[in-house]
Amino acid sequence: ELLGWVKDVFQHCVMSWDGEALIRELDFVSRIFHGSKDPRGRKLHWKSDDLKENLRSGKVESKAACKAILMVFKELELDSQKTLENAESESERLIAPQEACNRISEVVHEAVRNMEMVANEKMRMFKKARLSFDACERELAEKAREAGELNMDRQKKKLEIEELERIVRLKSAEADMFQMKANEAKRESERLQRILLAKSDKSEEEYTSNYLKQRLSEAEAEKQYLYEKMKMQETSRLSQSSGGGDPLMFSKIHDLLYSVPPNADGPSNDC
Repeated sequence: ELLGWVKDVFQHCVMSWDGEALIRELDFVSRIFHGSKDPRGRKLHWKSDDLKENLRSGKVESKAACKAILMVFKELELDSQKTLENAESESERLIAPQEACNRISEVVHEAVRNMEMVANEKMRMFKKARLSFDACERELAEKAREAGELNMDRQKKKLEIEELERIVRLKSAEADMFQMKANEAKRESERLQRILLAKSDKSEEEYTSNYLKQRLSEAEAEKQYLYEKMKMQETSRLSQSSGGGDPLMFSKIHDLLYSVPPNADGPSNDC
């Protein structure tokens, strides 16, 4: 019955398996029928090992191996029919009940052992799959944690960028304000400079006028001084002479002093 079940599995699924899956299934069959006492089980064990090694070494392709294992099952079926015919021919002979029970017990025990081996192998595969699943779960949790940390870092960087942009906008506004103040200060400086130049020109004109007036006053005072001095000298000379001075000469000197025009030029380099 176990051999028939394995044959049905291979007949329905073997053509859809790839090379690795076929090697894995042949390995299971080889383990199941490793200790079989039935000639068909031992033959299937040998054929499975042979095909498995040929697949691993690359001597046989997976399609050819699939056809070969199906051919093995056909051969086993023919062997089973021959065995059945031989059993029918021998059934004419009487078999003791104890011997029949022993044979049935052996077949049952072998089937149970084979089923236990299959169950153990499936349990081993289940545990292996469970370990792989747990590892995937842990890796998934780790990836989720890393994704959360990356998301937090991204949010933090986003806040930092927004803060930097706000500071840049603030500094830009301050720079614009300082530039506006600088422009206003420049315009005020230019206005004050124009006022200063105008006042400087006016002050220079006033200084020149005052200087000329002062020189004119000094010239008038000098003329007055010379006139008084000459008058005193003339008076002194006349008092010393017997007949007095010449009034006509004194009058000419007076006219000469007061007929000289005032100096209208600007300040000379001698002053």
